[in-house]
Amino acid sequence: MSKSTVIVAIFMLLVGLAVGYGLSTFHSPAEPIVQESSTPLFYRNPMDPTITSPIPTKDSMGMDYIPVYADSGQQEVVGTVEIDPVVVQNIGVRTAQAKLESMSRLVRTAGRVDFNEESMIHLHPKVDGWIEEIWVDKTGQAVEHNQMLLRIYSPKLVS
Repeated sequence: MSKSTVIVAIFMLLVGLAVGYGLSTFHSPAEPIVQESSTPLFYRNPMDPTITSPIPTKDSMGMDYIPVYADSGQQEVVGTVEIDPVVVQNIGVRTAQAKLESMSRLVRTAGRVDFNEESMIHLHPKVDGWIEEIWVDKTGQAVEHNQMLLRIYSPKLVS
């Protein structure tokens, strides 16, 4: 082994020891540390904050209720959403005071107005003849049950 390889190996060993020692002494608490003297006001369901209990218990899924302390700093109404100001700037959120006014928007498009084939009825008389009088003469005119639509004349029916 060359002298430079030994120096690099010793240096790497020292760096590894230093990193290992630093990681072993660094403690990151998983949950915030709560002083033993403070007592919780109540316990809330972790999945639904509106469900509370005066005693510690478990929800239907077996999860422990979360204690809520007086100094927890939660002064907001349940359901309040807070967005970081940087994110608000990046996504271009605009705010305005709410006001009551009518809203309309003109939409220009191409289309075709057609009849509803399911509600259309065809009349087929079984005799030859012609229409003498018609009472429903407009497209879209409403008709009622048993209303007279037209009167036909048929020489075969007369004879």
